[in-house]
Amino acid sequence: MLIEVNPSSGSGNTVTIEITSITIVGTRPSSILTVTDVIPVNGIFIKKAGFYVTSFKTSVTYELSQFPAKLLATISDGRTLNLEFFKSANWTVKLKVNN
Repeated sequence: MLIEVNPSSGSGNTVTIEITSITIVGTRPSSILTVTDVIPVNGIFIKKAGFYVTSFKTSVTYELSQFPAKLLATISDGRTLNLEFFKSANWTVKLKVNN
């Protein structure tokens, strides 16, 4: 799994987690992975703000009540991600998964 984490250049309060499947069987990915759960571990509040699915990618966006923020995200294949965001920004977490 390849992970890329980037903040926006300006201030913000969101985290978007995108999962792209890079294993193709025929013309489709072998399976589509999604984020099944996100738990804040440092007492902040989060709200799901958006979700979409395509044939190769899923994306979910959460609004965060404050920074710094620590999140524990679970993916549909059982893997977990410990995420920590230190500054106020619109963060993008891109996962490329060979499943």
